[in-house]
Amino acid sequence: ALQNASFHVSLLNNNNQYYNYHTLLEQSNTESIICSRPAGLEGCFELQNFLASNSKVRAVVDFTSSTREMMGDAVKVLSVLLPDVYIFVSSAAVYDVSANPTAPVQETDGVRPEDEATRELTNSNNEFGDKMLAAEEELIASGLPYVILRCGDLVGPRDTTHRWWQYQVWAEHFDIIDIPFPIPNSLFSAQFSMT
Repeated sequence: ALQNASFHVSLLNNNNQYYNYHTLLEQSNTESIICSRPAGLEGCFELQNFLASNSKVRAVVDFTSSTREMMGDAVKVLSVLLPDVYIFVSSAAVYDVSANPTAPVQETDGVRPEDEATRELTNSNNEFGDKMLAAEEELIASGLPYVILRCGDLVGPRDTTHRWWQYQVWAEHFDIIDIPFPIPNSLFSAQFSMT
């Protein structure tokens, strides 16, 4: 969509091939910048070259910051491009560690409990949600203009993980597969969010 709107698109990634986006890149004029997110962006030679030749971008769309540290690194390195907006694709899992983890939730519910004991308990129940909320908090504290999208599982024709379909087949045909769908006793009556 961005390319159809005549935007120049540069993609920073780990060179993982999830969701078949590499095929799309080969068919377009999208610039690909390969960096290891866990190793940090400051030492990425390709990104440093990009930063040296670009002084401004319209938007940063971040699909990969999954911890406070990764977001802090991204904000520190990419803020020099003065983005009009930093779009962070987070997760609905942040609601599982929020002050109001019961359904239905609202956008404003994505905040941590004030009580320290409750916060520790909710964080221990969903480590992924805790890390994603920490990444959101880091972006908010950065002062950059931002939009946060809290998605559930993203499913579509280019999903190369096939995880949704495996669960779907398992749930529908567990009697034929002869392997029951496991639900731990501690979670049997637990409420959780599905988006």
